[in-house]
Amino acid sequence: MRTSLALVLLALSGCAPPTDSDGDASGKADGDSARWADKLRALPGVHAVSQPYDGAFALEIDQPVDHDHPDREHFLQRVQILHRGADRPVVLGTGGYWLSTSAEEPTSLVGANQVSVEYRYNGSSVPASGDWTFLDGRQGAADHHHIVEILKPLYPKRWINTGVSKGGVSALIHRRYYPDDVAATVAYSAPFLFGAPDTAYLAFWDRIPATCRARIQVLQRELLRRRQVMQPKLLAYGVAINSPFVGAPVEAYWDTLVVHWPWYMFQYDDPGDCSTMPQASATDDDLFEYVATVGIAYGAVRGPDAASRFTPFFRQSYREIGFPKYPTEHLADLLSARSRPDLWNPTDAALADAAPLDTTISRDVRDWVQDKGERILVVYGTLDPWAQGAVTPHGADTFRFDVTGANHDAAIGLLPNADRTTLRAKLREWADADGKGDSAVEEALPAPVGRELRYDPM
Repeated sequence: MRTSLALVLLALSGCAPPTDSDGDASGKADGDSARWADKLRALPGVHAVSQPYDGAFALEIDQPVDHDHPDREHFLQRVQILHRGADRPVVLGTGGYWLSTSAEEPTSLVGANQVSVEYRYNGSSVPASGDWTFLDGRQGAADHHHIVEILKPLYPKRWINTGVSKGGVSALIHRRYYPDDVAATVAYSAPFLFGAPDTAYLAFWDRIPATCRARIQVLQRELLRRRQVMQPKLLAYGVAINSPFVGAPVEAYWDTLVVHWPWYMFQYDDPGDCSTMPQASATDDDLFEYVATVGIAYGAVRGPDAASRFTPFFRQSYREIGFPKYPTEHLADLLSARSRPDLWNPTDAALADAAPLDTTISRDVRDWVQDKGERILVVYGTLDPWAQGAVTPHGADTFRFDVTGANHDAAIGLLPNADRTTLRAKLREWADADGKGDSAVEEALPAPVGRELRYDPM
């Protein structure tokens, strides 16, 4: 299923530039590309404008590291614009990690421009000082607000912000503190957490059929019993994928993998049939191949090299986002005293112990979305463990849809036809669009449009 979805996304959004409001693939609705690039360069704080392909503009925007003290250090934040024309609405993609340049689902459904933003401290959008103090949701929202302020004179039509998972939460945070920046918000698979770890997420496992849950637990115990054989395999595997499991005891890495892999199976794989898991009596090689394929490949445990790309996320998780509690009671007699499977990664002890979790922003935003937010759509998958932290808006013109059988890749395009039609019309109403969505994309639904299959932690 995942391979075919990736091919559909590649065909629809990865290989062709977007069309502008006149259907021209050149992106020249307001003059030629060179003139539009000059307009972008003339905006305050805009640097390094280039055109990676027709209809797209890459740029960097000057941002204060601390928006409360704009006279202090600044950094350059990467942005990419998919340009259809100044007469089209805009979708602001608030990705929670490095820059994603694929078309978001709402972008195609309303035929909009898209402004994609690399989240602060990720990729190359990093302050030179290396000071992590200002990596938080309020500063991230202020980045997005500043970008809207700068670009809106060139793109005066309605804006909608959107994001997936951490990016979805970022969109809601931006909307909470700068409600006039955008007309509406579409958040996918956006979880809220209030602990590090958050024990509320244990309730997810109660929704799993008892027979499936029992099979998982039996397999976990067998994997731990065979640690003397499996741990050397894990070390060799890390070397083979150029991401050695170093910096912590191998026992810690193995325990983390065994405890975490069921979560990632439900987050990213197709867990509908637990009978596809090997029996506990399977060979050592078969058991390791399975847990490596479902666990390591999806990020259930990462060596320092692989984890380094997610360092900003892990830091933010321990400080303000939180992370889920995984079931370990049934494994207590087999876990190593050298492991801490309550951490994201075995090398995270210093991060986890550095500062207490502060959920002030998460609680404030969650409460606002539930009670006061307007024109908000949230989409979750019924098989996504992160949906345990779902938020349900109750304000005017708000919607929550749960996609039956979907996981962390839940999308409007996976909903039944009637719901898809309703939401497509609602998005166009919010965007004040004229119905010029992408016909090729609409014919291809139910495949979600532009979703990158990156296996982020959240």
